[in-house]
Amino acid sequence: MRRHATTLVALLAAGLLGIGGTAQAASGELIINDAMYANPSGCYQVGFPGEVRNDTDELVILFDDDHCEGMQVGVVIPGEEVVAMPGTSLYVR
Repeated sequence: MRRHATTLVALLAAGLLGIGGTAQAASGELIINDAMYANPSGCYQVGFPGEVRNDTDELVILFDDDHCEGMQVGVVIPGEEVVAMPGTSLYVR
């Protein structure tokens, strides 16, 4: 239950902060299906099976399409690992 509450708080924070902002990359690493991206920034597609680990200092926002343009369906907070649905995408600012 605590994890769900943490994710809900992160979702609310992401909604309040919005996705816009500076072009500064997150510090740290984003890992998607064993591929590591250092200091990521922008939109990334999630392939199959969709394992995502956020080792950055920013929220990672999940979308229901593969271009970061659909509905926001979740957030991966720093230090969290989730399994995302294939065909989704994620955005790091």
